[in-house]
Amino acid sequence: MAPDPTVREAALAAASALLQAPDLAGRITGTTRHLRRLLTESTDGRERAAAVLTIGSWGEDTTGWLADPDPAVRACAALAPGCTGNNQATQVIFQALLEPAVVDAWFREPTTADPWVPDPLPQIDGRLRYALLSAAVERANHFEELLPVAMASVPFCSNLTVADDWGPLLAAAFPTGYSRHADLTPAQHRYLGALADRDVCWRYTHLIASWLRDVGLPTDRDAIEALLGRAR
Repeated sequence: MAPDPTVREAALAAASALLQAPDLAGRITGTTRHLRRLLTESTDGRERAAAVLTIGSWGEDTTGWLADPDPAVRACAALAPGCTGNNQATQVIFQALLEPAVVDAWFREPTTADPWVPDPLPQIDGRLRYALLSAAVERANHFEELLPVAMASVPFCSNLTVADDWGPLLAAAFPTGYSRHADLTPAQHRYLGALADRDVCWRYTHLIASWLRDVGLPTDRDAIEALLGRAR
């Protein structure tokens, strides 16, 4: 094993990509054994997270890390496709997302201000928090289960993040669309009200209009307030 963690990370990224090829699939088991040893020996949080993400992407079992002492490793283990129906994994994701600022502090990642951060985590397109949100939406049984996560994310939402956070969460809140003049559920009312209160979500509304239209909601903020029974 190379002593330089930068070299190890580059090697891991290369192996992760190469072993996606069908003719190299036979090497996954042996490489996974190597990564399991790395996860036991390494004290580098990013390296361990990258290793467990890679193991999961190959369809290997990551449930052993759902109780890891490092919350970032737990979350990355929970993202594995093999954990989709695992309630413990789902709860790990939900728990992490209750503290979005903590998740964002785990690793240096792309942001609006600095979108070109090199060396992203393997298997993650963009920010880890958005990948966790996507998994939470996919795995939740109903929006009421998602509501604490949705409310925790509101202070981080803006018109620029709609495709990654509040747009998919709105779609989860209105899975069959909003029916005109229908009563909002308490969960829908609370989440929509929190979004309506957040000014930065309503700048340049052409960026958010399609998300609102797709769930049958008005694209005008004042109309949202009227739907909520509030006057601006």
